[in-house]
Amino acid sequence: MPTPPERVARRAAGGGREHAGRDGHGTDGDDGGRDSERTFSRRFREQTGTTPLQWLLRARVRRARFLLESSDHSVERIARQAGFGSPTAFPERFRKVVGTTPYAHRAAFLGRRDASAAPTQGAPRRAPPGPDRAAQLR
Repeated sequence: MPTPPERVARRAAGGGREHAGRDGHGTDGDDGGRDSERTFSRRFREQTGTTPLQWLLRARVRRARFLLESSDHSVERIARQAGFGSPTAFPERFRKVVGTTPYAHRAAFLGRRDASAAPTQGAPRRAPPGPDRAAQLR
């Protein structure tokens, strides 16, 4: 099932045909039946709650987060892979969406993953909950 932005894009690209010849909508001009940029943006915002540019930025940041968490590629390479044109602008855009830099995000993620992999040395192990454990707590 297409996501809301995909449905809007499909409607904007070819769905203007139902309005052909009515009040300047549809195929009256050279637009080939596509909605105007303004109409597309309005419909996109109605269905997604955000602008096409903001939606794209968030999609790229989601991709970058995945790559930061699952690869050891450089941040510059991840910026390119996620679709950011400028590796120098990437950290600032990432920070605006996530609240931290790509470097700090990766470090925090790796720290959580390492901490959850094994209990720390000397940490007491708790007994799993069960009837015997419940009886001990009474």
